[in-house]
Amino acid sequence: EFLQRADLEAALSAFCQKSGFDLLLMMTISFTESKEPIRELVVFSHSASCREQVSKYLEQAHNPALNLSPISCPHPHISAYQQGNTLASRKKLLPLVKDFLRECDGDGCLRDTEEESEVPPTPMNSLVDGCPLDEGLPRITAEDLQDKLHQMESADL
Repeated sequence: EFLQRADLEAALSAFCQKSGFDLLLMMTISFTESKEPIRELVVFSHSASCREQVSKYLEQAHNPALNLSPISCPHPHISAYQQGNTLASRKKLLPLVKDFLRECDGDGCLRDTEEESEVPPTPMNSLVDGCPLDEGLPRITAEDLQDKLHQMESADL
């Protein structure tokens, strides 16, 4: 019933925008008449690349294996799954998500790589304790760039 809501994507999008999220994972649990648990997992993101990377990572997870089977979903920005391993609760899912984010350098998968280039890692034999690029490239807006160009033009005059 949840996936069939007509306003579902709009509601999830509004929630993500308000919260500053690029991706949202939702896990549900319900019970059959014989008290057997049924778990479902939903991955929502407007970024197809991010949604696909997270989905693929969770599909291939082994510790624990979630045993995900795709569920048909009418919404293009949602990947939905029946979770075969009903013992894998949100507490078991969180370490998987953290591992995924670590493998993506924290945010590498949550942005379109066409828009921003990736920062190479600091060399292991670096003689410095830290590097200004350890936290990634600084965020530069179009306005920042225009201001810098105007400053350079003024300096040339």
